[in-house]
Parts: sequence; structure tokens; C-alpha cells
Amino acid sequence: MRLARLSVSPLIATGTPALNSISTYSGRSGAFSGEVVIPKASSGASFHGFSRQRRSQQPAGTAQGAARMNRAPMTAQGAQRLREELERLKSVERPRIIKDIAEARAHGDLKENAEYHAAREMQGFIEGRIKELEAALSYADVIDISRLNPGSRIVFGATVELADEDSGESITYQIVGDLEADIKRKLISVSSPLARALIGKSEGDSFDFQAPNGKRSYEIVAVRYAV
Repeated sequence: MRLARLSVSPLIATGTPALNSISTYSGRSGAFSGEVVIPKASSGASFHGFSRQRRSQQPAGTAQGAARMNRAPMTAQGAQRLREELERLKSVERPRIIKDIAEARAHGDLKENAEYHAAREMQGFIEGRIKELEAALSYADVIDISRLNPGSRIVFGATVELADEDSGESITYQIVGDLEADIKRKLISVSSPLARALIGKSEGDSFDFQAPNGKRSYEIVAVRYAV
């Protein structure tokens, strides 16, 4: 028997403060904040989905509390991919572009040297990406999803199979961190509208989602946390 359809009112994910043995993402809706609760592997805590608390109850604005608030969730697999990219940029791409700049500079007049300007532009891109990755990894709250045990509830890191109730077509997404999201690989950001609509629901639930091309109705066919 199909469960009653749920109406979705998305919340915006802004961070992952640690509260005792659980991590949370805070989002804001009206005068309240919503939290998406991720049980820590060793905590034994149960998953509570969305909770509502007044803003005045949030952690005090200490330096330590502010640092926790700014930490962003990232899967262990995503963090590893970003580390590999960072290492490649530092050990391969950076030396290569420095060599290209030196060779282009040797050609003479820099004002009319298209190769030199192209190489400098690429150098700027590489250095910017290195800084972005270093910052992201330093502030990441890396979560090993294989150690989570939320049952059939959807939390960060879940791989979710959906069935379109109108067309019958199925599609599978994994909910990941912002920087590791890649729609081509079916990796959706935890702060995306669809992920916010999914978090807190369970296998077997049906829900309506306002997509860019119109309202869609989905059933959650399966939820898993296998790596």
C-alpha cells in the first residue's frame, strides 16, 4: 500500500556543526532553522530527519563554534578524488605551465605574444583551482558513508533510486557535498533542491517535486549506503 504523498518545503543547507555525537546541516525557513541530522558511525544515535529549533538556541558565536558551522560535508570517496586532483595540479600541471611560460617568454615581445598570455591565463586558472581545493579539503567534514546506519532513511551520502510516477522511468542519484557534485555521474549536491526534498524521507515514500520543467511526482524505490 502506497504511503501518503508528502509536500516538500526545501531548506537550504549551510554547514555541519557537530552537536555531541551527531553532525547537522543548518537551513533557514522563516523564524526557525531546520537541521538535517547525520548520525556519526560510533554514536548509535537514531536519525531524526528535520528538527526545528529557534535561532536563539543555536551554538554561541565562539571561534570554535564558528569554525564548526563553516565545515561542509563531503564523502570520503569525493575527498579522495579531490586530493588526487590537487596532487596532479601541484606535481604535473603547475610545473608544466611554468615551463610553457618560460618558453613563451623566450620568444620575445610579450605584448604580441599570444602563447605567453594564454599560458599566464592558464596559470591563473590552475592556481585558483589549487586554492579552491586546499580550502575545501581543509574545511571539509569528511563522512565515511559505509559506516552510517540510518536504515532506509535518506541522509547525506545516500544513493537513492527514484521512479517517476507519471512516466514510470527510474533514475538513481547519490547525495554528496557541493564541490564533489557532478550531474553527469548522478552525484547531486546536498544543497540542491532535489537533495533537500529527499533528505529525511524513507524508502517507499512518495513526494511531489517542483522541477524546472514542471511539477513531478516520484516514489522512492530504494535507499542504500554501499560504497
